[in-house]
Order: sequence, then structure tokens, then C-alpha cells
Amino acid sequence: MHFVYFFFSCLGVPALLFLLESANGGSPAYDRKYIQEPCDNSRHFTLGANGYPRYGIIEADNDGCYNPNSDCRIRLSVSSGYQITVRFDWIAIEISDMLLIKEANRTHPFQGYITPAYSIYSTQGWMTLQFLTSTDVYNCLGGFRLYYNSYHYGECFDNEFRCSLEGRCIPSELRCDRVDNCGDWSDEWNCGLSTGAIIAISVSCAVVGIALIAAIFYGLYRKSHRRSADDDHRRSSSYPHQTGHTVNDPRPLAPNSYA
Repeated sequence: MHFVYFFFSCLGVPALLFLLESANGGSPAYDRKYIQEPCDNSRHFTLGANGYPRYGIIEADNDGCYNPNSDCRIRLSVSSGYQITVRFDWIAIEISDMLLIKEANRTHPFQGYITPAYSIYSTQGWMTLQFLTSTDVYNCLGGFRLYYNSYHYGECFDNEFRCSLEGRCIPSELRCDRVDNCGDWSDEWNCGLSTGAIIAISVSCAVVGIALIAAIFYGLYRKSHRRSADDDHRRSSSYPHQTGHTVNDPRPLAPNSYA
């Protein structure tokens, strides 16, 4: 019964870790916006106001493709005392197309297939994303996906998390969501095992459990086979061996009663 205890204990540990990870955070419900749906220059969102959350995702389109010959924009802004940060999840834009991220007097151009490993921070409380496509072909490379959120300095509220980098305050639900919302990954520290690691542990436990069951059944088969062989040996040794010679009976023959 020891293998049964091991098997269920091994599967129970990842389940417990998954529940703890969910309690620590998990992926929040990111608000998604698509820069080409609709494509115009009047889309403006104030984060944390008018019903808009303080964080979200912006992608090129909702089907992994983006339209040619377009000039689409989204403007993000925040209330006084707040700033905006964006970070790419991935990017796949034709070299003839371009995504521009504008803030204050700076413009950050992006194109190609190499995902930037750094975050971009606003300095005056607003950012404008402009997606320019010039090719005549409907492109299905994917476009891009980026995360954005608002932050502030000073005293953090009860529903916020303080980043280690410069003490930025971000929404607490962004902690342990496997996204670098702080810029230094401090919102992902001490979050326990990832879902991938939990799955790997579960699979490993299942493989070990199956191997143990197979080994036990093989051992029982060997033991039963050995017992059967021993029984056959004892049974054969309890009878006299036949040598093929006639055995002389020393007793005298009985007289012939008909003589």
C-alpha cells in the first residue's frame, strides 16, 4: 500500500500548489483592445476612469492578421500623479510596416520580429500608439501584443503592490500573473511554481506511479512462477525414479492351486 500513498500524495502536492498559486494571484482579466478595430484617430482611454481598468492588452487585430494601407491610433492617458508603462509580449511586423509609441517629445519605433526586452514609461501621463501599414497584402504574421498599466509613486493603497524598482505602485491583481508589470520582475517574486512546473511534476508523478505498479505486478508474477516451479520439483521428488530395469521380488511364488 506504500505505492498508493506515494502516488496520491505526489498528485496532491501539485494540486495544492495550483490552489495556492491561484490564491496568490494568477492571470487577471486583462481588458483587450485591437488597434485596427476600429481603425481611426479618435480612440482615447483614460486608465482608471470612466469605467476603464488601469491595465490591459493592445493587439493589432483579433485574428492574428492585420490590414494593409492603414494608419490606426490609440491614445492612453492617466489622471494627475499617475504614469503609464508598456511592455511587449511579442512582435511580428513586416519591415515595411511600423508601430510608433509616442510619449512627451519622444517617439519609439518598432518593427521586425525581435521582441524588445525592456519597458517604456511615460513622463507626462499619456501615450499614443500609432500603427502604420503600407503593404498591399493582408498580413498574417501576427502583428504585436503589448501589456500596459498605470502606476504612481508615494504611498501605495491597500489594493496596490509596491515594486522594488523605485517604489512604483501598481494594481495588486497584477502580481504573480507571469508578466513583468514592475519593470524589474519584482511583482513575480515569491509566487511559487508556475503552471508549467506544476504540470511537469504531475506528469512525473504519474510516470513514477505507473512504473511502481508495473514493478509490483512483475514481482508478483516472478514470485508466483517461482512457487509453481518449486511445487513441481517437490512433487517429482516424492515418487521413485523409473530406471527401466526389472526388480526381482525376493518373496517365493505362491503354489499353483491347480497343480
